[in-house]
Amino acid sequence: MNATSLQAAINLLKYGTKTQRGDKIVKPDYYTLIIPTELEVTAGSVLNTANNMSGLYAGTGSNANLVNTFYFNGNKVKFVSNPWLGASTAEKGTLGNTTQWYLANAMAAKSQRALRYIALNE
Repeated sequence: MNATSLQAAINLLKYGTKTQRGDKIVKPDYYTLIIPTELEVTAGSVLNTANNMSGLYAGTGSNANLVNTFYFNGNKVKFVSNPWLGASTAEKGTLGNTTQWYLANAMAAKSQRALRYIALNE
């Protein structure tokens, strides 16, 4: 993970992603960077540089502090650590690895109903 690859992923989501009908995707309030626990320090160092403001400047409204949200080259990026990335399970083996990271436009995924919660046992 580095600044160049993160910017390339943001550009792909921003300019190269369309809905199933071919419409442009709405730019989110912030992009979500999903990382394994092992990449927390790396993500923090990539996002928290002299050119990128964090914390107070990332939010909106009277309570502007958003935890782990940074401005990165003019885009808000919030990173979320997922301890299951790289974890081993008896049934499925290793889930990803400790060097993989993912960038999501959660706002677009929600508006397009790309991700849904389905209760199987109630």
